[in-house]
Amino acid sequence: MTIRSHALTAALVGAAALVPAAAVAPALARTRPPKPPVSPFHVEPKNRAAARHIRLERQALDIINAATRHVRGTVAGCAIRSQLDGRHSETHDTPSPDFLNAIAALRRPATPAELDPAGGPGALLPGDTYVDYRRNVTAADGRRLTIVMGRHEVAPYREPARCLDADHAEILERLKGKPHALRSTTLQEFGHLRTGQEGNAKLPTTPQDGVYLFQASGGGGGVDFAFFKKYGVFDSSGGGEDRATIDGLVPDGVATVKLTYPKVLSRGRYYKPKVFPSAYSVSLRVQENVVSATVPRSAPDALARHMVWLDAAGKVVNDVTQP
Repeated sequence: MTIRSHALTAALVGAAALVPAAAVAPALARTRPPKPPVSPFHVEPKNRAAARHIRLERQALDIINAATRHVRGTVAGCAIRSQLDGRHSETHDTPSPDFLNAIAALRRPATPAELDPAGGPGALLPGDTYVDYRRNVTAADGRRLTIVMGRHEVAPYREPARCLDADHAEILERLKGKPHALRSTTLQEFGHLRTGQEGNAKLPTTPQDGVYLFQASGGGGGVDFAFFKKYGVFDSSGGGEDRATIDGLVPDGVATVKLTYPKVLSRGRYYKPKVFPSAYSVSLRVQENVVSATVPRSAPDALARHMVWLDAAGKVVNDVTQP
């Protein structure tokens, strides 16, 4: 596609050269469409070498995806099952006492609205929803949020070793005759993916409890207690490059959450960093275990922050670097 685009550009330039420049310029001024807004996900390679590496990685992933799709469609027992598929049920069981002892909002009696299945977030897939432990809460800024408890399997999808072997064989077949750099990069990327899948196979299959935080447009979570105790549950939403809402759920004992955003944010080894007009920090009062605020960052960048939890006396409870 890139080669065709370059060829098309050259053809248009050649055609324009046949027309006097004075005749073309006014027409362009009248018809040129406005520039589209910059996506908050927009990233640029930091130099030509980085751009070449990025293209190489994309070619490698295209080969891996094509190979795995072929295996899923042709090898018995290797069809992919979405992680959102699977059994779901509602339970009146009581969730882990660790969570109950750490989130005061879960210890108060539920209201009729919280017990109404039609009045809360949808089913947690795959897994079980603790229907008696959904709590509607309000952050200090007035934003309405919902805490939900559920239990789920840590890794609902485990790719069998024989399917990974078939993936590898198919990738090798598709790499025949390809340049060495592409072969090396493709096999390296597949190695990372395989390591992740093999790690899934070692995880416990016993369902674990997790806590979720929802707002009107969605939410997230499902983290275990150890993660929650250390990092809380934070989610961001909103559109645009410089405005988003961040919501968070923290354990008892945290009275204030201080968020700090850097002026310069790394986009990774091969991309130009994102430079903001300035650094930004905000202190949020915890109410009903939650916080919420609008910050001058895009939704994905709103999660890239340093965070300090303070108790009611202003003592640091936790100094958090997000994983």
